[in-house]
Amino acid sequence: MKPRSLLWRLGASLAVAVLALWLVMVIGVGLQVRHEIGKALDHQLEWNAQLSLAAFTDDPVALPTVDPHRTAFALYDDQGRLLEASSSPPLPRLPAGRHEIDFDGQRWVVRVATSTHHAMVLGEPQLVRDYTALDTAGDLALPMLVVLALLLPLVLWLVWRGLQPVRDFADAVAARTPERLEPLAQPAPPELLPLQGTLNRLFDELGAAFARERRFTADAAHELRTPLAAVQVQLEVAERARDPERRERATAQALAACNRASRLVDQLLALARLEQHGAARTLARERIDWPVLCETLFAELDAAGIPPPLLQLHAPSPLLGDSALLTVLLRNLIDNARRYAGPQATVTVRIAAHTLTVDDDGPGVDAGMQARLGERFFRPVGQALPGAGLGLSIVARIADLHRAGLRAGNRDGGGFAVQIVFPLPA
Repeated sequence: MKPRSLLWRLGASLAVAVLALWLVMVIGVGLQVRHEIGKALDHQLEWNAQLSLAAFTDDPVALPTVDPHRTAFALYDDQGRLLEASSSPPLPRLPAGRHEIDFDGQRWVVRVATSTHHAMVLGEPQLVRDYTALDTAGDLALPMLVVLALLLPLVLWLVWRGLQPVRDFADAVAARTPERLEPLAQPAPPELLPLQGTLNRLFDELGAAFARERRFTADAAHELRTPLAAVQVQLEVAERARDPERRERATAQALAACNRASRLVDQLLALARLEQHGAARTLARERIDWPVLCETLFAELDAAGIPPPLLQLHAPSPLLGDSALLTVLLRNLIDNARRYAGPQATVTVRIAAHTLTVDDDGPGVDAGMQARLGERFFRPVGQALPGAGLGLSIVARIADLHRAGLRAGNRDGGGFAVQIVFPLPA
């Protein structure tokens, strides 16, 4: 079943409410009119009874003239004998005052006026009174119907007008595109503010996701161009080469370019996954066992033919974090140290209370280049070793996800060190 629009639902609900209130008002007015008409007719009936009795006392021949369909009277003496009546059977003798009786098959309202020697009984059917009240209420109903006929369209117009901010809000949301995801800044009713805030957060996340996707695509296209071009050139050289030694050398260089491209793709994907972790806030929280983590990683390095670094543990404090990401962080730090410190350099991993340090005794990094080491694809001028310049970017992102600080710089005794400072446990 197709959901009905808010305009239809609100308009129909308010229209039904207005109709119900109008009916209640009509019934209330009808009951009030009946009450007031009854009071007025009671006064009139009492006045007529007293006036008729007074006239008969002054002139015994002067009896009241009545409409037999609307009124009846009976005159009694002080002994209760009937002297005159307008109906047969006559109205009964009753005490002075107002009475409601069943007479001649219907309900009557009777007024009895008395004097020293006589009693005048004057009455009228309740049905006559009801017809009089109904006629009066009918005269009032016409203006009320006119008011209802004007009120319903007014209510529907007010509902349509009241929903204008919702239509404006929907138009503003519909105007957003993947290229235009700025926050909704136009004033909104208080009822729409939670939705506006949620949509703005969603737009921010979508914008960040699109930006990451575009950045990843641009980075991959830019950085893969060089190794792929190198592969193509070396393969063309190998294809045209007649000298086996030259062909073998070109093939080896093409294979090295493929390895660089493969490493670059791995690092780009790792960085993209890290950014996704940060956007989704899905960082795992588990107790990190540094000795076990280092032992596992060093075994992997040894199996790959990479000499493991030295390990120094100085009472490391308990840490909650993502062991997989911290393994990636440590692997990148060791890899960078191995690559840029030289094959003969000693790489040491030092883990102390709330800090992880990877240092080497190589030549270090020029002071003017250190501030840019965390930038994507930045490599120091003159760097001959293959690489993409993403290692420290990955390290910095993992440290940021763990709310850890990163310090990097040359050591006093020579070499270079990168230190990760984890926050103290709460």
